[in-house]
Amino acid sequence: MLIDLVVLVGFVLSGWPTALAGILCVAGLLLLWRHARCGIYVSDSGVRVIRFFGSDVVPWDQLAAVEVSSDDVVRAGAHPTISGPPQLVLRTTAGADIPTEMYRGITRRRNDFWLRPSGFDRLVAKLRELHKHEQQDR
Repeated sequence: MLIDLVVLVGFVLSGWPTALAGILCVAGLLLLWRHARCGIYVSDSGVRVIRFFGSDVVPWDQLAAVEVSSDDVVRAGAHPTISGPPQLVLRTTAGADIPTEMYRGITRRRNDFWLRPSGFDRLVAKLRELHKHEQQDR
């Protein structure tokens, strides 16, 4: 019995790096899955914004505007204000701004939240067109 216990403890202690590697792989896959789901989804009922740490659904009748904003980040030091990249923001009729993970950037990668300027502009134009179409249908 004591030998079995020693063998069991030895197996558990020698196997912990493998278990840790497995746990880290699973956690990494979950993070990748969540990152891949981030975006803007449009349906007949409204716009769903999925961010890395949350999501919002805005029905078409509660969407006031589709805007592009550039938030200023205030920092102390030599550069008091640094302007961020343009970001797609949905404004509701209640006055709340719903930020998205869509930014206008200069990247050349396809699956990235930093959209090329032409892709970002097409996204904004299409959302505005859909919003206008939904307003006319009401």
